[in-house]
Amino acid sequence: MSLRGGRPTADEAISVKNSLVSCILCHCERSEAISVKNFWGTVTLYIISAVLAWLRAGEIIYNVPVVEILGVRWRIVKYYNDLNITDNFEKFMVSQVAIIIRDGECLVLEDAANPGTYVIPGGRIDKGEDPREAFKRELKEEINLDKFEIIKLVDADVWYVKKNSNPMCGIAYLIDADIQEVALSDEHSQARWVSEDELSSIKFLWPCAERMCRSGFEQQK
Repeated sequence: MSLRGGRPTADEAISVKNSLVSCILCHCERSEAISVKNFWGTVTLYIISAVLAWLRAGEIIYNVPVVEILGVRWRIVKYYNDLNITDNFEKFMVSQVAIIIRDGECLVLEDAANPGTYVIPGGRIDKGEDPREAFKRELKEEINLDKFEIIKLVDADVWYVKKNSNPMCGIAYLIDADIQEVALSDEHSQARWVSEDELSSIKFLWPCAERMCRSGFEQQK
């Protein structure tokens, strides 16, 4: 197989694999023979076998020429990093909110940390947390809501909260809940029920919150 050629064929890959297996077995036999006399020699031979396997696998999987040890190692790692989705794709936070409409009015909460600014009830999913459980937990924490039914996912958006920060993914559900009195957490200073016509006069923390509320009204019509 040419080191500078195109991507290896299936036969060439099998040939290299067989050669690699033979090479590893050879090293293992040698290491077995000297293991009693030289334990660290055995360990070294196993490491050499692993490195050879890694280099050969890199040539076949990533089509990277094998020329010299230092050069090959650098090229394989660079090529792999170019393909690594964790480096090339954005990571983001996920927050779920509840559009609650009662008698033609939608529930919004004033953010205690930003007086005059309002949010929709809900919150972020903790790392490793089940999304459904997170939604229940946030509504319980923020408005002491235990029982509700999700009617429909009505809106979603992604935006950057701050420059050079992870983006936020906001998901809005229209829910059905029997709320007589809103019990607020320390995160909010007051609760308001606003009509669809009043939404444009509300200052929201999320750039898409007004649209999400309007989507909820639209789904109820």
